[in-house]
Amino acid sequence: MKPASLRKSRLFTPRFSVGLVLVSGGVLSLILSLQVVEIERGRAEAEFTRRVDIRHALTREVLNNYESGLFGLRNLFVGDDAVSRAEFLHVARDILARYPGIAALEWVPVVGKTERAAFELATSRELGRSFHFTERDPSEHPVPDRERNEYYPITYLEPLAGNEPALGFDLNDGLTISSLELARRENRMVLSQTINLIQGQRGVVMIWPVYQKPIHAVDPRGNFLGYVQGVFRIAELLNQTQKREPTPGLDTLYLDESATAPDSRLLYYFPSDVSGPRQPAPSEEEFRAGLHREYRITLGGREWLAIYRPTAAWMKSQTTPLPLVRFCGGLAITSLLASLVYARTRRTASIEMLVAERTAELTENRRQTENLLSQLPGMAFRCLADDNFTPL
Repeated sequence: MKPASLRKSRLFTPRFSVGLVLVSGGVLSLILSLQVVEIERGRAEAEFTRRVDIRHALTREVLNNYESGLFGLRNLFVGDDAVSRAEFLHVARDILARYPGIAALEWVPVVGKTERAAFELATSRELGRSFHFTERDPSEHPVPDRERNEYYPITYLEPLAGNEPALGFDLNDGLTISSLELARRENRMVLSQTINLIQGQRGVVMIWPVYQKPIHAVDPRGNFLGYVQGVFRIAELLNQTQKREPTPGLDTLYLDESATAPDSRLLYYFPSDVSGPRQPAPSEEEFRAGLHREYRITLGGREWLAIYRPTAAWMKSQTTPLPLVRFCGGLAITSLLASLVYARTRRTASIEMLVAERTAELTENRRQTENLLSQLPGMAFRCLADDNFTPL
């Protein structure tokens, strides 16, 4: 039976030992490199979240500024029920200069049926040209407005250039009538649903109702005078934050959560790269497929949703060669260690083989000696080779 030490030495052969070192070192190197990958991914996600927080805060600030500017214009009419066109234009131009991105500012008074003729005549004289209340026919052409109990004609308008078709348009015939009624009923700012503007672009309207509170007002809210409106093109409205502080590597998808029709949920898609041809907006599922952040925006009673995602190029820029360096470095150290183990095990194996050979020779010599002694007649003694042959 072979000794345990010999069996153990044959188990841990140089090849087995080197293989064990290589496998262990490779696995450890892979684990260490994956740890670095996870650290870099976490760092990139944290940086992405920070950039999104800044971008979203700017979006909220821009929208709040628009609401505040429109509120200031509304207060002009609250304080004076006889605001002239010149006074309106002065304040409106100041707001437009301070808050770029507004397509138009409008004053929309409420006009009773009996007041229509006198109102149209007075406004025509003021403008120096014909002014009439209008509505749209089925082909979207302006035609004289029908008879109503109340009219909401767009009377003051800035800028007028490019918006001439809107002057005199009765909002009773417009797509925002439900928003107008809500703003009047609840006496608060209301944001309309997305509509097609007269200029042919998609937009939204911020609507502030104007009430005055004279001492003897019947309605506790005061006397209703009309509406101050801010008209915004969606693209210009949502692009203002990007213009203030560009955020490369960040795609944004804006949705209207309050929209009733699925095809009207999309507000605007803002890709990070605007230098190339305009790309179609991805679906919500596609946009949410990878790393993304979602933020809600409540404005004028509507719920908007802003979804942000990093571009593949930006995510790639956040990676470093450190994981590969660590993996290759681990493999190099493993190879060196495997070489040392191989040399050590080879030397150990050689010594063990030599010891085994010497042990086998001694065993064989002892066996031959015992056989020789057992075959001799008489007795055999072991003696020292001295003069007296002293027995051992």
